[in-house]
Amino acid sequence: MFYRKKYLNASLCLLIGLAGAFKVNTSIHALGVYGLPAVFGCTYSPTTGTALNDLIINWQRVRDSAVVHSFYSGRDQLSLQSPDYQGRTSLFHSELLSGNASLRLDRVSLSDEGHYFCSVSSNQGSNRAEVKLNFTALYTEPKLSIQILGRKVNFSYESRGYPQPEVLWTDAKGRKIPNTEVSFSRVEHGLFSMHACLTVDCCHELNYTFTLKNQPLGQVIQRNVAFRNGAAEYLKDCPYQYWIRIAFAIVHGVIAPCYAL
Repeated sequence: MFYRKKYLNASLCLLIGLAGAFKVNTSIHALGVYGLPAVFGCTYSPTTGTALNDLIINWQRVRDSAVVHSFYSGRDQLSLQSPDYQGRTSLFHSELLSGNASLRLDRVSLSDEGHYFCSVSSNQGSNRAEVKLNFTALYTEPKLSIQILGRKVNFSYESRGYPQPEVLWTDAKGRKIPNTEVSFSRVEHGLFSMHACLTVDCCHELNYTFTLKNQPLGQVIQRNVAFRNGAAEYLKDCPYQYWIRIAFAIVHGVIAPCYAL
């Protein structure tokens, strides 16, 4: 009786030790870019005695337990997959037995942002870990609009992306220009439409730089707008039909006098 109890205790300790040794780790954060694939990193402790039929991998959305992707009995099992993810998910099958349970999600959108569970079970144990998908979108090439109001010029840039970026105007010496206007509105697919306006007196030489910074992606867009010496003298006489030509010139970095266009 004593030896049986001792054996059972030893077996229980062994099982607890095996379960404790089986680890699932995630990348904690994943970055998803609008329209592009994202990879949710997830690894587990592999062993040489594990076969594909012994492996169960389940990805779920945390907020409502929706099934994102399931794998068991040696193949993908997608009958219970949420319609939100149909046709968009895949595992790295050739690396499953090497401990890679990562998930690829195609065509990322804002609705995909949030927390996910990566659960892995094998003949060595079970465990799970959580990963958060952060959504972002590259800002588009800024579109420049110009409006001439008497002796003032209004420069306006419009661009779309996600999340709200840092926007600033600086002068030729790199000094930040105060009291500029920046506004945001939501557009299709949950993206932000950004409008940045700068209104200045055109009676002197102008040289300004527009900067947009999308921090999560490290995206920086800079565009320069400038007047040549003496151009302001002619802008007040520029008729409406020259505005488009002026806009073309400013995109290339410099506004020439009206008569030169």
